[in-house]
Amino acid sequence: MPICPDDRNIVANALQRLAQPKQIVSADGRIARSDGSTADIELAATPFIIQGRQDTLLVVRDVSERKKTEQKIYHLAHHDPLTGLANRMLLKERLEHAIAHAHRTGKPLAVLFIDLDRFKGINDSAGHSTGDQVLIECAHRLRHCLRDSDTVARTGGDEFLILIEASTDPLHVPAVAQKILASMERPFHVGGKEYAISASIGISTYPTDGSNVEALIKHADIAMYRAKNEGRGGFRYYSAAMAAQSLERYAMEGALRHALERGEMELYFQPKVTLQDGRISGAEALIRWHHPKLGLLLPHRFIPLAEEIGLITELGWWAIAEACRHCRDWQEQHLPPIRIAVNLAYSQFTDDRFCDKVRHFLQAAKLSPSSLALELTETMVMKNAERLMSTLQQLKQLGVHLSVDDFGTGYSSLAFLKRLPVDSVKIDRSFIKDLPGDSEDVAITRAILALLHSLKRTAVAEGVETRAQYEFLLENGCEEGQGYYFSAALPHQEFHALLADARCFAV
Repeated sequence: MPICPDDRNIVANALQRLAQPKQIVSADGRIARSDGSTADIELAATPFIIQGRQDTLLVVRDVSERKKTEQKIYHLAHHDPLTGLANRMLLKERLEHAIAHAHRTGKPLAVLFIDLDRFKGINDSAGHSTGDQVLIECAHRLRHCLRDSDTVARTGGDEFLILIEASTDPLHVPAVAQKILASMERPFHVGGKEYAISASIGISTYPTDGSNVEALIKHADIAMYRAKNEGRGGFRYYSAAMAAQSLERYAMEGALRHALERGEMELYFQPKVTLQDGRISGAEALIRWHHPKLGLLLPHRFIPLAEEIGLITELGWWAIAEACRHCRDWQEQHLPPIRIAVNLAYSQFTDDRFCDKVRHFLQAAKLSPSSLALELTETMVMKNAERLMSTLQQLKQLGVHLSVDDFGTGYSSLAFLKRLPVDSVKIDRSFIKDLPGDSEDVAITRAILALLHSLKRTAVAEGVETRAQYEFLLENGCEEGQGYYFSAALPHQEFHALLADARCFAV
């Protein structure tokens, strides 16, 4: 029975112990079969004495199948089933060993926390099967950026952790981070289509940033969020200052999760004015948060966080319900009829039951669909135009007013704009703010207005702040405008008073 070379020491030690009187011996090993394959065996030897003579009962069992099953169970317990990478459990085990080794040798180690940017958009627009293929390719690219001694693990939906051990070269870790960023920026091809993402990376090091597994992972996570907040597609090392900011962010997140149920959210309304006669034709509903400690917060302070933690859809539906309720109240008080516009989130708009939900809120408020306007950004529609076109047609049939927001920033074609079943288009404030002094903005705005008139779409100017801007827009045929020149966004009581006053602006 030939013994595999790697197991000769094991068998030799077992035989040496067997030579000792009354010694019970057990050992595992491998034997070589005649066909060249190997088999796992379990050897058990028990000495006994019969009629004064010592003998040994030797039992050899083939445990190859059991070993394969154990290895399979271990692999399933320690690896991600989609990508085959290590999972969080295995990463933690290896990180614990690496910390102990680094403590003995004095050699540093680094933990990289990687989060994919814009990956959720792929899942939302192309489906989870496409997203899975992108993740598999990400795992492949990450492996090729690392040494064999490094560990890469998938620890969440689009999150990865990397352990880099014994890197004495101070430039090695940032070089690896740059290599990963470059690999993620290459297009991903799935099903004949091309998808673009990037990555944000946070880095913590031992012993500078922590002496245990939890601290190193937590601090790498904090650094990753800093990289994401600073523009994405980059990497940042952890610093103590980040910890305080992270605590503030987690406190904000916790408060935001309960803001609706605590009644802390409120809709403000900014008037939309007909430029020709100064009459209030509608209003845009804008969310404000009465934070219990920080006071009144504008959307830029919490909407990005709501998107990040998955609360934006809930906020969006609340805004539609509230806007319908207020609009109905004003109608019942016989105030001048207006249309209330609500901004949509992409995740909200891609809901398969979107039109049914809109219909439900209108019916619950007993409000005519023509009194509600839904605003979607140009880039939102461009993400998945064909799929969303059907939803737009259904909304149009329902009687809801549709508007494209931030026009001019999403690079849509004129032919595409012609196909959109929308009623109005809002010219982005970036083209309005320097009117009429900037010749380029003058030319662009005139061209947009001419285009919208030819397509019979109502033109609405955002960010009107001066008399000169108002007069330029009026002279060039812009139908409606909104901005501080007319009024800031107002709480519903103050907007109610403005409607009751039947005030006209700037004519």
